[in-house]
Amino acid sequence: ALLVSNAGPDAATNVVLSDPTPPGLVFVSASAPCANGFPCSLGALANGAGASITATYSILAPTSELVTNIASAGSDTPDPNPGNNSSMVITRLESAAPVADLGIVKSGPASAMSGDLVSYTMVVTNHGPNAVPDAVLSDPTPTGLQFVGASTPCASGFPCALGALANGASVTISATYRVSPDFTGPVANVASILSGVPDPTPGDNSGTATTLVGGGNEPPTPSVTVPLDARWMLALMTLLLASVGAARAAHRRR
Repeated sequence: ALLVSNAGPDAATNVVLSDPTPPGLVFVSASAPCANGFPCSLGALANGAGASITATYSILAPTSELVTNIASAGSDTPDPNPGNNSSMVITRLESAAPVADLGIVKSGPASAMSGDLVSYTMVVTNHGPNAVPDAVLSDPTPTGLQFVGASTPCASGFPCALGALANGASVTISATYRVSPDFTGPVANVASILSGVPDPTPGDNSGTATTLVGGGNEPPTPSVTVPLDARWMLALMTLLLASVGAARAAHRRR
């Protein structure tokens, strides 16, 4: 709030109020007659009269934690005491801790066979509102898989440092594994993303892709070839059994 007053003894004509916006602040609004900003004209102030103006600012990007706001008033009427024509207010800004919502989406094959090579993809996104300087991706190798390799910067394995991620930035990492030859069953591959910057919504900091592993390609069971002699033996036994059955049937009819 700014209070401009005329201590007299005469009226002040064409009073002008100045209040330059300090670095790091953005002018939002002010009460009449300064609604359009500063400097603004207050008109004439009689002896003993005053005018009160309220100005509102938003904090954009302060260059320091102290903001100095200086306002001054002047008039066409000579002022015998110009020392009180300006006033200064220093405001200390409380630094708000940055926050960033990191999220990860992981995808991979729904099924695989023992011994197969399988690849998984992880998309890490910084949903903001602030940047992070130190994103770290973790992706422990689950039981049933053997780590083969991953794309940069995680070529040496996990966890790996993704570095800085600006607000809205994304990075995609792919990782390849070999399914253990003797493993069958579901494999839950879980990856997570963390940073030193607080995350207001940590529920999306991990992603899971589940792969159902079946048995490997078993060698075909060899067919058993019946020797030629054995085939004739089977045929003769079949005819003999049929003859015996027919003889018994004829005997019962007698």
